Amino acid sequence: MQLRLNKSKLNLTAGVLVVILSLFTIYWHHQMFLLFKQSQKIEAQMQKLVALNKQLLTDRSEIVSGMKIKQNAIDVLNMRMPYKKEYRDITL
Repeated sequence: MQLRLNKSKLNLTAGVLVVILSLFTIYWHHQMFLLFKQSQKIEAQMQKLVALNKQLLTDRSEIVSGMKIKQNAIDVLNMRMPYKKEYRDITL
């Protein structure tokens, strides 16, 4: 069996393949663009969440700071500072 390919059929096939690949390339590029936009939105949301988390941690550390604990112990538990006593340093 002898293959009979003439130039016009070969050129037509190559042209159709180029057009199909071009359409796929445009489609893939559009999908990558949509993915990029979506990742930008998610990254912005993540930055907002990280900032909110840092703010909440700062607020929490202020609430649990030593001064507030001391004031709570004095107010609620009626604890007072011990009287000052003179201590002698013993050198060895």
